[in-house]
Amino acid sequence: MTGPQSGADDGDPYTGVADTMLSSGYGEDHVAEMPIFAVPVDTFNGAAVKDVAATEEAARITKLLGQLGAVARPWERAVPTDLTAIDDRLADWAAGGGARTSALLWIGHGRSLGDRAELLVPARANNERDAGFVPQSLARHLDDEYGFREERHWALVMVEACGAAGFMDQVEGELRWLRHTTSGDFGALLIGSGENHGPGHLGTLYAELARVLAGYTDHDAEVRPADLASRLDGRQGLVVKQIGVGRSLPLRRRPVRPLPVTATVEDYQRLHRLLDASGDSALTHFLRKGVCSGPAELSWGFTGRTADRETVAAWLADTAAPDILAVTGDPGVGKSAFLGNLLMHAHPEIGSELETAGFGERLQQGLGLPPFDVVLHLAGADPHEVIARLITVFGAPDALAPGRSPESRLSALEPALSERGPVHVLADALDEADEPLLVADLLRELAQLPGVRLIVGTRPDAVPSAPGRTLLDALGEGTGQARAHRLTGDPAAARSYVAASLREFGDPEAVASVAVTAADRVSDGSWHFLQTALVVQEIEYRPELLTPDLRPDLDRLLTQDGRGLLDSALARITDAFPAAEHLLAALAHTHGRGVPRADHVWSTIAGAFAPDGAVPADTDITRLLDRAAAYVLLDGDERQTVHRLVHRTFADALRARSGADRRVAVVRALTELVEHRAELADSPANSYLARHLSGHAAAAGPAGWRELAASTRALDETALPDLGRDVLAARLTLPAGGSAEHLPPEVLGSLTAAPLIRAARPADRPGLRQLGALRTTGRLPQAGPGASWWVSWGLLRRHAPHLTLGGHTRPVRALASWNEGSDRFVSGAEDGSVMVWDPWFSHAPIAVVPGPPRAGLTALAALPPTDSGRGPLVAVAHGNRTVRVWDVSAGPQKVAEFDTPTFVTGMAVTKGGSGRLTLVGPQGYVAVVDLDEQVPRPRSAQPYGNPHTVVGVDARRVVTSTDTHLVLWDVTGERPRRVAKVPTADSQASLTLLPGAGQQARLAGADTAGGARQVTFWTLDGEDRLVHDDAPMATGAADLVTLAGIAGPGDTPRLLTTTRDGVLRLWDLTTRSSVTEIRADGPVGGARLATVAGPPGLAEAALPVTASSLDTRIRVWDPTPHEATGLPLGTADGQGVTRMLAADGEELITVRWDDGTERTYAAADGTERRTGGARPAPLPPWDIDLPDNLGGPVRDRAALDRGRTAVAVADGVAVLETAPNERQA
Repeated sequence: MTGPQSGADDGDPYTGVADTMLSSGYGEDHVAEMPIFAVPVDTFNGAAVKDVAATEEAARITKLLGQLGAVARPWERAVPTDLTAIDDRLADWAAGGGARTSALLWIGHGRSLGDRAELLVPARANNERDAGFVPQSLARHLDDEYGFREERHWALVMVEACGAAGFMDQVEGELRWLRHTTSGDFGALLIGSGENHGPGHLGTLYAELARVLAGYTDHDAEVRPADLASRLDGRQGLVVKQIGVGRSLPLRRRPVRPLPVTATVEDYQRLHRLLDASGDSALTHFLRKGVCSGPAELSWGFTGRTADRETVAAWLADTAAPDILAVTGDPGVGKSAFLGNLLMHAHPEIGSELETAGFGERLQQGLGLPPFDVVLHLAGADPHEVIARLITVFGAPDALAPGRSPESRLSALEPALSERGPVHVLADALDEADEPLLVADLLRELAQLPGVRLIVGTRPDAVPSAPGRTLLDALGEGTGQARAHRLTGDPAAARSYVAASLREFGDPEAVASVAVTAADRVSDGSWHFLQTALVVQEIEYRPELLTPDLRPDLDRLLTQDGRGLLDSALARITDAFPAAEHLLAALAHTHGRGVPRADHVWSTIAGAFAPDGAVPADTDITRLLDRAAAYVLLDGDERQTVHRLVHRTFADALRARSGADRRVAVVRALTELVEHRAELADSPANSYLARHLSGHAAAAGPAGWRELAASTRALDETALPDLGRDVLAARLTLPAGGSAEHLPPEVLGSLTAAPLIRAARPADRPGLRQLGALRTTGRLPQAGPGASWWVSWGLLRRHAPHLTLGGHTRPVRALASWNEGSDRFVSGAEDGSVMVWDPWFSHAPIAVVPGPPRAGLTALAALPPTDSGRGPLVAVAHGNRTVRVWDVSAGPQKVAEFDTPTFVTGMAVTKGGSGRLTLVGPQGYVAVVDLDEQVPRPRSAQPYGNPHTVVGVDARRVVTSTDTHLVLWDVTGERPRRVAKVPTADSQASLTLLPGAGQQARLAGADTAGGARQVTFWTLDGEDRLVHDDAPMATGAADLVTLAGIAGPGDTPRLLTTTRDGVLRLWDLTTRSSVTEIRADGPVGGARLATVAGPPGLAEAALPVTASSLDTRIRVWDPTPHEATGLPLGTADGQGVTRMLAADGEELITVRWDDGTERTYAAADGTERRTGGARPAPLPPWDIDLPDNLGGPVRDRAALDRGRTAVAVADGVAVLETAPNERQA
C-alpha cells in the first residue's frame, strides 16, 4: 500500500465529529449507535513491506463515520500484533458487537495472486517474514458474529489493503459456501479498498466515503445500507459486496450543524458555510424552532422591492383587511425571492446574518413586520403534508392520529392557535403544489381560524381541472377573503442586483454595461428577475465573458429571451457531459416534492432519457450538482433528500423536449429498478416509487400502464391509495370504449382487490390481484414472483372496475355526502355506527362515530359548516327515537342530541349552510331543527300525510313525499309551513333533486316500495309552483330500488338508478337512455346511493357511491361508459364444490350453484364437461394458508392433485395452486 493520495481530505463535509459519542442505544426502526472495531496493522517484519500509518487512518475513518453513529471500541493490545492477537480481536468483535449492528475496519497491507489473497500480519518476534490472514478466517468470524445478532441488524466490514478486492471476493465465496449469500436475513456489507492483484492507496477509503457521505444532506434522517452500498459501488479503487441488507435497519445520521432547508444546492452550500463560520448563529436557533423547513427561497444578492415590502407591511397592520394576501405575478418575476426577503425583514436577527453573508442589501428600517410563526414550501405538497407541518409547529399531536382528514386536523389546531395570539404564516409556490386547488381550499380554511394572517405566493394560474377558475379565486379573491398584490418588473432593482453580484467578476465598465442592459430588458418587459438571475449565474460560471475578447459572446447572451437563456445555461452544463441533460430531464418529470438520489431513483429516470439507456453513475450526479448548483433545488420528503428544478419554467421547457415515448421509458426503467433491487438485495421499493410509480404510469398513458402491469413485483410495491386514485383518474380521462385495452387486467385487478390486499399478507397480494382481474375483465394474468398461492383458473361474475372500502362490521343502511362537489362522504350501518370517508386519501375511514347501545340507524344526513362556523356535521337518527349530531371536523365530537316523538325515517339538509335540518317520520311527522341554537330542539308542523322521504331544495324549501302527494314546505320559520302539494299516482318512496337546473329545481321520484319500473319528474319554480313534468321514463324490466341525481358533462343533470337485479345505471335525461350499466359485485338488498367528487385533478367529475343493506362494503364506481362488463355466469353464486374423476381418469370438479343447478368442469383449465361416468374422488385437504376473505366467504373447498384447491366463493368458483413450501397434506 502506498502513502496517502493527494486530496484524500477533499470532500470531507463534516469537521469536529467526536471520536466517541454518548450512547443512545438503537431504536426499533434505525441504528442509533454502531460500535466500530478497528484492526490497524502499522508495522511489518518483511523488509519489502513498508510500515503504514494504519492507526491514524483508522481513527480518521472512525471519526468520519461518527455522523452515522460510529463509536470507536478501543483495542487493548497486551501483546504485539500477530495472528493470535488479531484472532482475539475478531473474536471480541464477533461477541462484543452484541445484538446490534457493528463494524469491522482493517487497515494494513495485503496481497493477492491468482485465486489466493491474504492480509499481512507481523509474524512472531525474531521472524523476518509476515504471516497471512486468509479470507476464510474472516468469513468464519463473520459467521460467528451473525449468531449474536438480532433480526434486521447487520455487519459493516471494511478492508483497505493491497489486493483487498480479491480478498473480499473470496470472503463472499466462503460465505456462499456457508450458505449465507442465500439467506435473506444475513445482513453484511463488505467494502474493499485496494485493487485485485494490484496496489491500494492509503486514504482512498476515507476519501470515497467522505465524497459519498457528502451526497447526503440534512434532509436524510437515515442511511440505508443498500443505498450506501449502491453509492459506493463503482467508486475508484473500491469493491462493494452487499449480502442480504435490503431490509436491514438504516443508520441514523448525526450531522454537526443540521440545516434541513429548501434551497438551491448553491445556497444550501452558502448557508452551511455561514453556519460553519458563525458557529452558534441566530439562523441555527431559528431552524431549531421548527418554524420552517428553511428560510424560504433566499435569493443571493436580493435588491429593491421597497414599495412592495411597504404594501405588505400596511396589509399586516390593517386588521380590517382580508386575512389572506396573495403575492402573485408573471412567471419569473421574483415572487419566491421576494417572500424570502420578507422573511429576513420579519426576523432581523437572522436577516442581519444573511445580509452579511450576501443574501440581500441592508435591511429596510421601520417596516414593523411581525415574525412569521411558520413558513410552508408548497411545491409538491398535498393537503395532508401541509396540515402535518402546521401540527408539528404548533403542537397538536392528537391531530396527527392516522386517518383524520385535513379539515378535522385543522380544526384540532384551533385551541393551540388561540393560545398564541396572532399567528402569521408565509406559504410559497401554491401553483406547484401536488393538488393546488385542494391546498388553496385548506389555506382559505386556515385563514378563517381566529388570529391567523396568511401570505401566499402563487402564479395567478387557471386550474386545468376547473375551467374558468384561478388559484386566486380558490383563495377567495372574488369573495373578499383574499387580496392580491401583483409584483411587476423592477428595472432599478435589476440594475443594482447585476452590479452587486458581478462586482468582483470583471471590469467595472463591462459589469455596468450588463447592469444597464438588464434594467432595459426588465423595463420593456422582455425579461423578469428570473432571466436577470440566469445572466448573472452564467457570467459567474464564465467570468471570461466580461473580457473584451469575448464581448460578442456576451452580447449574444444579453439579446436572448428566456428560452434562449435557458438553452445557453443547458449548453454550458452539458458541455462534454451528456449525462447532465438526462439528469435534468429526470428532474423535469418528477412527481411530488422531487426525485430522490437514494436507491438510484434519480439516475434510473435519467437513464430513460439517454438514447442508449445508459444510467448515469452517482458521481455524475455529484458533477451535475457542481455545474448546476444554482438551477437545482434541494428539499426533503419521506425522511430523504429529493431534488427538483428551481423554477417551473425550466421544467416546462425540458418537458417540451421529450415525447410520450420517454415517459413510457421512465416507467419501464423504474419497474426494472424495482425488479433488480428485489433480486439483488431483497430491497423494498424506495418510498418515492411506492407513492409515485402509478403517477408516472398515468403520465405515460396506456403504454405506461402496460409497462407497470408487466412488472407485477413493481405493481405490488405501489401504495394502494395512490394506485386507486391514479387508476380511477386514468379511467375518467380515457376515450369511450378504451378501458379494457388501455388499463391492463393486472392494474384493474389491484384496484378491485385493494381491500382484500390491505388485510392480507404480502405473499397473498399476487393471487388476490388475479382474482380482482378475473372479476373486472374476465382475463387471468400471471401472478408473478413472490406469490404463496395463485389462481390456475376461475369462473367469477364480472363487474366494472371500482374501489371497494371496508370498515363496517354490520350492513350499511345509509349513505350521504355534504354536497355535489364534496370529496368525502359518510356511511351509516344498522348498528348505528357512522364512518367518514376520503377515498382519495385513505381506504380506511378517516373518522368513526359510534352508535348508542341497542339502537340501530334509521336515517343519516351530512351538513356543511353552519353559519356559526360549526361543522361539517353528521346527523344520525336512531331506533331509540333520538337524533345525535356530530362535529366531524376534529374528533368527532357530539354537539347535540335530542328526542323525537316518533322514529325519524328521513332527514334533509337546508341548502346554503344555514344549519337547519328537516326531519320526517310516521304519523305525518315533519319538523325542523336549528343546529345553531344553544340547545337544538325540533319544532314540528301539524301532522300531514305519511311522509316517506324528504329532499332539500334550497335555503328555504324542502319537498316531502307521502302516499298520495308531493308536498312543498317552507322551513325558514320556527316550524315548517306547508306551501303547496301535487298529487301523485303512487307513493314516491325514493325522491331526489337533480343538479344543475338553474332557477328552477327539478325532482325525480319512483315508487320503489311498490315495484316501480319508471321514473316520474317534477319542476319547482321560484314562485313555489310544483308541476308534473313530462311523461314518466321507463327504466327496464327490473324493479327500481333507489335514485340519485348526479352532475354530468357540462353540469348537465343525469340520474343514477339501482334495480332489484343488481344493476347500477346512469341515465342521460335528454335522450332518456342509459349510457352506463354497471353490475354490482355483491348483495343488492335495499341499495344505497350517494356521490363523491373525483380524484385530485378531476374533482369536477362526480362518481357514484353504492352500498347494500345486506353488505358491509361500500363501492366507488366510475360512471363513464368505457365498456360493457357482461355477465358470463349470470347471477348464480357458488355453493359447493366436489372433486370428481371421469371414466378416462380426467380430474374434474362439480360446482353446485345457488340456483339449484350443477355444472362440471375440467380441473386443469375450467372447460365445461359432461358428467357421464364421473364419480366422486375426494382427497385429504391441503393445509394451506389462504386469506380469510377471497372476495367473499369461502363456502366450500375441495383438494385437487398437485397441491391445488378448488374453492366456491360468493360469486363463482376458482382453482388455486400453492407453492410447494406452502402446502402440507
